[in-house]
Amino acid sequence: FIERACTDIMKSPEDNYKKINSVMHLLKDQHFFVCKLALLALAEVFKDTLPLYKVDKKESEARLKEVISKEERKMLNYEYGLSLLYERYLQAAHAMQETLSKINRGRRK
Repeated sequence: FIERACTDIMKSPEDNYKKINSVMHLLKDQHFFVCKLALLALAEVFKDTLPLYKVDKKESEARLKEVISKEERKMLNYEYGLSLLYERYLQAAHAMQETLSKINRGRRK
């Protein structure tokens, strides 16, 4: 599942970036190995699909409220949505790292 979803996303990011949510749900799986695979796969997806320029979320929100072309709206939705998903990914990665740190501290005692 992870491989297929990530391959679809990387082949056509603008059309499939919402599939990232499906893979992100696996970050909450009870099995550490599944979480780790999902985390690593998403790292590759974001590395290959994130724009090389900064996405200003406030500006994107404002532009989406304006009358713009269908293509521009699609691109803004993609950039804005992807940036929100990336933020969620970073939060999940940080939470996983903190959990692992607590486990390791507990083992040292």
